[in-house]
Amino acid sequence: MYDERQLDVVASEIAEAIEQACFGAAPWSHACELFSSAFPGGFTALMNQDFIHERVNFHEIINMESVFVDSYCARYGHINPWVEMWTRMPSGSVFVAERDRPARTFTHTEYYNDWLMPQGDVIAGVGLKVDASPTDVIFFPIHYPQRYSEKYDVPAAEISRRLVGVIERAAGITGALNAEAEKLTAPSALVERHGGPAFVVDGSLQLTETNEQAIDHVSRGRLVRCRSGRLSFTDRRLNKRVAGIVRDLSRSPAAAASRCLWEGADGPWVLHFARLPSTASLPTLLPRRTQVLIVMKSLADHSPLDIESFARHFGLTPAERRFCVSLFHGRTLLEAALEHGISHGTARQRMKAIFQKTGTHRQSELCLLLARLSL
Repeated sequence: MYDERQLDVVASEIAEAIEQACFGAAPWSHACELFSSAFPGGFTALMNQDFIHERVNFHEIINMESVFVDSYCARYGHINPWVEMWTRMPSGSVFVAERDRPARTFTHTEYYNDWLMPQGDVIAGVGLKVDASPTDVIFFPIHYPQRYSEKYDVPAAEISRRLVGVIERAAGITGALNAEAEKLTAPSALVERHGGPAFVVDGSLQLTETNEQAIDHVSRGRLVRCRSGRLSFTDRRLNKRVAGIVRDLSRSPAAAASRCLWEGADGPWVLHFARLPSTASLPTLLPRRTQVLIVMKSLADHSPLDIESFARHFGLTPAERRFCVSLFHGRTLLEAALEHGISHGTARQRMKAIFQKTGTHRQSELCLLLARLSL
């Protein structure tokens, strides 16, 4: 049996481990290990699940083989029969499996037969639930053999009740730290880009930061709008395209970049997209919003250039002449290809022909030659 002193010690030790993990002073697994050591014979998990989008935001599970952890996150966490009970329970609730929904009530399910039972008898358990946000539902369950249910259920449920406030504070601390980290990341990304309007958004296009050019562009409202803090574009096709790129980048596990070309009221634009790196050194209970940088570059801003004389001097074709103008004004090879409606391979061949005719070997050399002959 577990007396009051034992319950207080275990709850205090777990609470301290959770608080340390919030600030990166200890791994989240330590809290799970303490819970399992008090009730040996099964596994303990700390989970953050998004039931709207069917994904696991965060997980720390001990005493479970990695193959079961991976399969839970990929599939079984979304078809778990206990989910229906969890989602109906109010935040701060503590559930007891044998009391609220025994595993024997869903022995016909794939979850039971293909995931739960292959791990042995761990069908009894207790857990707490905290709703940190609509897409961040935190669970702290401990599972153990059914034969231990009579001994473990009451003390494990009591410890879970004492930890509800701790988990709620942990969610608040983690959310605040994430917000501060986002504020540091977003402006630094904008500072490095001075070529046009720049926006930092999350995966749902909620604005995190903008530069002055972006604010001016939004105020004119010809291509970009901001409603309820959410970035959108006046053209539906562009809006759908941007939303797709941002969504894909926000879901990508590695930093990546993309771009698209669009013809607006002010002429052609290239939109650059880049996933901003996370500053988190350790996993966080609440996932830090992945931020995406969007930089808009106008392709209509041309400086004076005597391209006619340059083209005659080197015998350039009209297509090569127009391509030189794009390169001179800082377009990358891909941007120039998009601007002229040609493939990347055709653009490379065109650049190679220009290099041969002008005796240059790199874009920087070509631009320097263009500048000198245009003086």
